[in-house]
Amino acid sequence: MSPCSYFCLFSKTSWWNRKSFKAGSALIKKMTLSFGSVIFYLYLCHMKTKRLSLNYQLGMYVGEYLVALHLPTLSTDMLLTRTIIDVSPEETAEWNKLDKQLEPYMWGNKRNDEEGYKKLFYENRKWYHVLEEKYLPETIKVPVPRVVPTNMKHFTKGIEDVLWDCDRSHYKIKEGFFEQTINLAWCSYIILTRHIEKIPEKFA
Repeated sequence: MSPCSYFCLFSKTSWWNRKSFKAGSALIKKMTLSFGSVIFYLYLCHMKTKRLSLNYQLGMYVGEYLVALHLPTLSTDMLLTRTIIDVSPEETAEWNKLDKQLEPYMWGNKRNDEEGYKKLFYENRKWYHVLEEKYLPETIKVPVPRVVPTNMKHFTKGIEDVLWDCDRSHYKIKEGFFEQTINLAWCSYIILTRHIEKIPEKFA
């Protein structure tokens, strides 16, 4: 029976009768749950085929290994990994001063000045990019426990998702990032490339 048929059925009966109303609500709820179940099933099928393949999970494993043991962050970053590169006390003090200027735009008397916030935010980002270029190596060759991916597209996606989701990565992987070793070797190599976010043209 179509949703329209259900509606007509309830219209002919005493809709405002409490018993009829409860029955109608239960039926609509059942229809909604059934529709939701179909959507959820389709989502799981998508995840299983596109995202949760063994190669994708292998990529996630490698990504988590990189973040846990090798991914560098600056001491001035808001979120840190175990591998911390110290920024000079003078530059740290200057950055703290610049960062503090954003406070009125976030919870002070300039909360409604969105344009002013964006302008100052990107000015600070440009200054911070200098620190990134100064202290972070352009590329890092990281040994990881030997892995043998059979689908590089899914494997790559798994690593990319972990680096993105950790919210601490100054690095991305590019084409040719994976270097395999001989069968008897204990490791494979992942090459991370420093990535500095582009400033929108309006604020560049």
